[in-house]
Amino acid sequence: AEPPGGRRHQERGPPLSKPRLVNLLIPTGPFRPGDGGLPPYLAGRESEQAQFHSLLALLDRGEAPPSEVILYGPRGNGKTALLVWLKEVAAPS
Repeated sequence: AEPPGGRRHQERGPPLSKPRLVNLLIPTGPFRPGDGGLPPYLAGRESEQAQFHSLLALLDRGEAPPSEVILYGPRGNGKTALLVWLKEVAAPS
């Protein structure tokens, strides 16, 4: 006998799996931020290092270097590591 309304009850497949929770705070890009420490070798920063040494030379001669420097780039490309290097080089001996 058909149920009221002429529709048969269709069997259901296996129950759907539970929704997967995704932590949106975990970076999913190719770069993994480090701890900002100085790596054994600061690769690819020779130009920036030379510019900074030039700025230090200005100070040694008593000249005023630029008052502002902007360091920019994508996440994970070593901005903080470069700043750590700059701090160590500029620190008085």
